[in-house]
Amino acid sequence: SHDSLCKSLTTLVSHEMENDFMPATALVSLFQQMLTDEDIHSMERDVIAAAMRSPKSSPDSASALNAVLFHPGMHALVAHRLAHRLWLANRQGLAMYIQSTSSRTYSTDIHPAATLGHGIYLNSIGPGVVIGETAVVQHDCTILQGVTLGGTGKEAGKDRHPKIGKGVVLGDSSTVLGNIKIGDGAVITAKSIVNKPVPPLARVSGIPAKVKSYRKIIHPQNNTNTKNNNNINNTTSAS
Repeated sequence: SHDSLCKSLTTLVSHEMENDFMPATALVSLFQQMLTDEDIHSMERDVIAAAMRSPKSSPDSASALNAVLFHPGMHALVAHRLAHRLWLANRQGLAMYIQSTSSRTYSTDIHPAATLGHGIYLNSIGPGVVIGETAVVQHDCTILQGVTLGGTGKEAGKDRHPKIGKGVVLGDSSTVLGNIKIGDGAVITAKSIVNKPVPPLARVSGIPAKVKSYRKIIHPQNNTNTKNNNNINNTTSAS
C-alpha cells in the first residue's frame, strides 16, 4: 500500500540518520507526525524516477525496490521532505537539525526552505549536491552529483536562488547561480556554470554557459512503455 511504502522509506532513513541525540524511534514518530499526503505522493514519484533514471537500472519492480532500499539520493529526498515540513510549521531549529544530519549522512546540503517537486531523481553519490534556501525545483527533474543551485552573493532581498522548471536535467558538477529561471526541459551539461536565464528545451554548456542546441522532447529518458510503468506502479500501490 501507499502507507507501507512511506513507512519502509521513513524507517530506513530514520535508522540511517539516528544518533545519541535522536534515536530512530523518535525520527519515525516525527515522520509520521509531519508528512502529508502530498509528501507521500512525492515519495512514490521519486521512487519511480530513481528506478527509471539510475545508471544500469531498468523501469521494473526490482529497480523500484532497489531505489527504496539502497539509493542514497532517494533517502536524502525523504529526509528533505521532513525538514521542509518542519520549516513550514515554524519549527526551524528542528528542521535545521534534520538537514544537518542528512548532510552528514548523504553528502547533500539542501536547505529546509528549498521547494522540491515530485519525481525528482537525485544522485548524491560522490561530490555533494547543494540547493539554496530560496531555490525551487519543479517536477521530474534530474539532479546529478556535484550540482549547486546557489546565490551570487550580490542579490538584494531574500529571493536569491535559481528557479528550475519541469523536466530539467542538471549535469554532473553543474552550477546555477542567482535568482534566474531555467526553462522546462532544459539541459545543463556537466561542469557548466549558468548565471543567466535558460530558455525551455535549451541545451547549454560552458563557462559561462551558452545555448548550444534545443531538444525536441522533454525528458527522453522517461519514455518507457506502459507495461514497465504499470510494474512500478503495482510495486508502490499493491496491498
